[in-house]
Amino acid sequence: METIYFVYISADKKVAAYAVNNPSHSERYVQGFSPSESGYRTFRKDRFIKSFERFDDAKKHADLIAPTIDASQYIFPEKRHDSLRKYDAPVFDGEFEICFTGFKKADKDRLIERAKLAGMIVRSEVTVNLHLLCYGYNAGPKKMELARMKGTIVLNEDEFLSLIETGEIPDVYS
Repeated sequence: METIYFVYISADKKVAAYAVNNPSHSERYVQGFSPSESGYRTFRKDRFIKSFERFDDAKKHADLIAPTIDASQYIFPEKRHDSLRKYDAPVFDGEFEICFTGFKKADKDRLIERAKLAGMIVRSEVTVNLHLLCYGYNAGPKKMELARMKGTIVLNEDEFLSLIETGEIPDVYS
């Protein structure tokens, strides 16, 4: 199993070391299981600071540069306020397809409603055209792996809600 180690600057401008097992890559993102974060995570490639061969080396580098990093060279979108949202252009261009898995019925229904209000198409299965898979506490590993193999971005509920608010795949970990 491939593992990558890197130093990363999060949306809240914190510098830290991360490890990702069995990563999948898209044009803008890297995602996979992060043992240091105990779950699937999505990282923006433009926020990678440096890659390493070992986690210990990444950790030492992060500790060394964290106090001196110039965060202005990284893109940090401002969060929109819901009161302004109706006057803004839509966050999503085109039709985003999303599937929800591993949620209780009431939670899934609430998330489906949020996705539809954002102009997304909700699917019940992982398809070739699926853009996002949002997973809950009871998500099956086969569905998540299938989504990753097809290049689908895998998000948890907090990441999905942040995406709806900001229009960006978020960093919800510190």
